[in-house]
Amino acid sequence: MNTSRLLTGLATALAATALALPSALAETPALYPVQGYLTDADGAPIDGELDIRFRLYDASENDVFTELATVNIDNGAFTHYVGSVESLDAELFAQFSELSLGVKVGTDSEMSPRMAVGSVPYAARANSAAVADVAAELAGFNLLDFVPRDEAASITAGMLAEGSVDVAAVDGAQPIYRVTNDFCDVRPGTLSFRSKCYANQKHVDSCNNTCNRQTRARMCNGHCGCVNHTIILTPCPIGQVCPPPPPNPWPSAPQCDNELVGHILPQ
Repeated sequence: MNTSRLLTGLATALAATALALPSALAETPALYPVQGYLTDADGAPIDGELDIRFRLYDASENDVFTELATVNIDNGAFTHYVGSVESLDAELFAQFSELSLGVKVGTDSEMSPRMAVGSVPYAARANSAAVADVAAELAGFNLLDFVPRDEAASITAGMLAEGSVDVAAVDGAQPIYRVTNDFCDVRPGTLSFRSKCYANQKHVDSCNNTCNRQTRARMCNGHCGCVNHTIILTPCPIGQVCPPPPPNPWPSAPQCDNELVGHILPQ
């Protein structure tokens, strides 16, 4: 009895059953097991290897996945994991609500009827989708990366990736600046709580520019310019000590930007 004759009688002898998926197989790319039993035309179980094509169809009879595998048959019985040869994405079961499995052995025609895909693959996809939804809510972070509220004191600086915390958003955080302008009245490199420094006016008398109803001043780039007069008026209630004036000998001087270097966090 030759091989072609053996294949001729297989159409009515295949039974495929979806098996429960182990948790390790519930991730994408997916593996979905198909179990069957093959006999020859006389009903005798087959032993050896056969080429079997597994194909998934949507409700409109369109081929949405195909896999050709060499399957080992042991006394008629076999188990094959669809997706072990060609990558099978579990999202396929989200895209198509009704899928059927077609099986073709060797050179035979595809067996009929096709078998409806059971709920197990869909359940596996739903499980992975739920995990994906949680991951999306956590912006890709692992759930174990988060510290419970009652363990907040256990967070250390070493646990925080660089740039992962916006310190400026912490309530009560006080910014620290560094003076970087060589023309400020404070030496460059000095740390300050102010975002600006006053341009140094010690050499303003050397300016010979003309200012109409304004005052000569040294600008933040060291050049001569003109600025409006600034009147500093600090309200002082009667009977209270007035606050000291701002530590600036030149109230009308231009203000130059300092560099933000960090924050002091509240204790």
